[in-house]
Amino acid sequence: MCSTVPNVKLGRTVLLLASTPTLSKPQFLRPGIVAAAAEAQDRLVIVLFSRLFKSRGTRWVDVQNLLTYVYSEATRIAHDMGKVLLNIDVLLRGMDEGIPDIRESVDRVVRVSGDCLAAALPIWLARIPQRYVSRGDGYEYDFYEAKTSPSEACPVVAVGGTFDHLHAGHKILLSMAAWVANQKLIVGVTEDALLEGIAHQEILQDLGFRKAHVRKFLSLFSPSLHCDIVTISDMFGPTGWDANIQALVVSRETRSGAEAITAHRASHALPALKTFVINDIPSPVQLEPEELVKTKLGSTFIREWISTHKEISLASMPVAAV
Repeated sequence: MCSTVPNVKLGRTVLLLASTPTLSKPQFLRPGIVAAAAEAQDRLVIVLFSRLFKSRGTRWVDVQNLLTYVYSEATRIAHDMGKVLLNIDVLLRGMDEGIPDIRESVDRVVRVSGDCLAAALPIWLARIPQRYVSRGDGYEYDFYEAKTSPSEACPVVAVGGTFDHLHAGHKILLSMAAWVANQKLIVGVTEDALLEGIAHQEILQDLGFRKAHVRKFLSLFSPSLHCDIVTISDMFGPTGWDANIQALVVSRETRSGAEAITAHRASHALPALKTFVINDIPSPVQLEPEELVKTKLGSTFIREWISTHKEISLASMPVAAV
């Protein structure tokens, strides 16, 4: 359980800003996440700045591990506070890149004490109440970070999923797909007809909402990237016919689907795809190891939680506003 935090007036959206010189797990950020999550009512937006984020497409494993750590910590902390439906976004910015204009929804800004953030911040940010929190442990500069790394970026990248109740696992998948796409990202969203019979189907968000939520998130994470959000009615989607796609991003649990796509493209004389695999994000609920494997944070977990907490109104569930 996270440490006790003082009673504070809740803001609908809280913005946490910090910089990091390394791609190591930013453990120093944990007190800031605790403070920001305690003050957030609907949404927590974490923006991390680093000169290393300017080189998109590099350091796949390191960037994925960093994102997974921040999302895992923020989700676990929010769940410990009883905020299971808190909408959490983690954005990566180069030092010369701005933050999204979300001034209409941000009520608080949390900063890390001693963090000399060299990024150019917008003027509107100065009008919002700011709070500084102590830096946690684990803030060390690794000179390995200064070494160059070849880019793995591809012009056109594809990714697919249901994206129901868009959660941390989805956002890591989408973020990493955007990380390695330097021209266009194609996101396939499963149509409603293919989801008949899933657990707690009555809580499933409709296709239009799921597609809109994906688009809103990607507009925050990678605003300059061209994104096609399409409906898929089979396991292949555009990868079944589009010869211009060079790469596919999948989770470990959908890796078999990537293998089927590879076989399909080979049988139709389509170019092979480079496959990037995302690790699963574990459930924030404290479980035995064997149960933890079965209950990775996912849409099923969220629908189950909603179904057992009838006092939560579906209309009040947060969405990612831009």
